[in-house]
Amino acid sequence: MSEASFVERFGVQVLEGFSSIAEAFSYLALRGIRVVEINLNNPYFLAQLTAEPERAEIAKVAQDEGITWVAHLPETIGFFEIAEQVFARYLTWLARLQEKASDAGCKALTVHLGSAPHLAYSGQRRQGTDLFREYYETTLLVRLRRAANLLRNGPPVCIENVGGFHQQFVRDILARIDGLSYTMDIGHLKVAHPRIADAEFCFFREHANAIRVVHVHDNDGEWDGHLPVADPAALEPYLGFARELDAYLIMEVRPVEAAISSLAALTGIKR
Repeated sequence: MSEASFVERFGVQVLEGFSSIAEAFSYLALRGIRVVEINLNNPYFLAQLTAEPERAEIAKVAQDEGITWVAHLPETIGFFEIAEQVFARYLTWLARLQEKASDAGCKALTVHLGSAPHLAYSGQRRQGTDLFREYYETTLLVRLRRAANLLRNGPPVCIENVGGFHQQFVRDILARIDGLSYTMDIGHLKVAHPRIADAEFCFFREHANAIRVVHVHDNDGEWDGHLPVADPAALEPYLGFARELDAYLIMEVRPVEAAISSLAALTGIKR
């Protein structure tokens, strides 16, 4: 992948600081940024995407400004939900949101599987996935296959390496399912225990063709503070791998001005 292509595929995430998605697009276009991830944990952004007039405006402004955009879905109910009826409603909502995002021109959506549940047990805090492994292995396989089939016709819904993804048995299940897409978060790899980081990076190398989005941010290696990026070398070998992918790269740093400064540090282009 050429350096020019790398720069053209690199943008920023927006969570706050704008009254609307369309306003964010117009502002960033003026700064020469043409790739944007909209974080739908902002309830106002989510409401705009699900309302037809605002959705039409989002699509028009993106087209007029030459913006390619992706979305980060709300961090809500996940695949480890015990109540099947609740999960079924969540999956239906996810499919409807994918359809609305597609109408607005969205190219990919990042989703979290959810956190593997913890339980207080015999005076110790233990994960439910350890206590009831057979249940979760069976349930996750079925649910992820359902999701892969239901969501295959819209913009790819990309599973991010966070929460339950960190468990090896979950990645083993993901590897058994065709049609899934992924978001590789470099900051999450950097902050993970080395054993987990190595295993996850191996997973991503084996599924490189399925990676649609890469999140880029720095941290101190102990806690993931989504820090600005000043030294590209601090993100290796992950950043070098990301350069070769056919994926959108998103600076997941806040506020947006810090993301733009980090973008300049990695691309050499001041906005």
